[in-house]
Amino acid sequence: MSANMSAKNISDIIRGRSLFQIAPDVPVSEACARLAQHQIGALPVVENGRLIGIVSERDVIGRVVGCGLSPETIRVREAMTAEPETINAGSSVAQAAGVMLGGGFRHLPVVREGALVGMISLRDIPAQYHVLMERQNDYVPERLSA
Repeated sequence: MSANMSAKNISDIIRGRSLFQIAPDVPVSEACARLAQHQIGALPVVENGRLIGIVSERDVIGRVVGCGLSPETIRVREAMTAEPETINAGSSVAQAAGVMLGGGFRHLPVVREGALVGMISLRDIPAQYHVLMERQNDYVPERLSA
């Protein structure tokens, strides 16, 4: 589901969405099953109520499958990206696009007063924002072509 151009901030995009998350000590195979079940590309990793990482399809391919490791035995903690960048729920859609394009990643945990409240994906950002960001920053997202 894409955001529309009337979205004023990230809260507008995540409003009404379910927040899926995973614990760090479960097998990567379970994370993969949840990604497929919910048709999403990344899950925030939460321990004791605190965001400690994010595990994405890219992480699974690059740190587990691509290394010949077993998703049934490797734990999410070993495959995740620790201490991911986050964005405040009150931030603008353009700010979120800038963070993701600038960092070369597609998923961004959303926080409010330090607490995880959602996730945003680059596909949530309307194409018009991508064009505006590229024009403002002379940035071509080469790493995001896949």
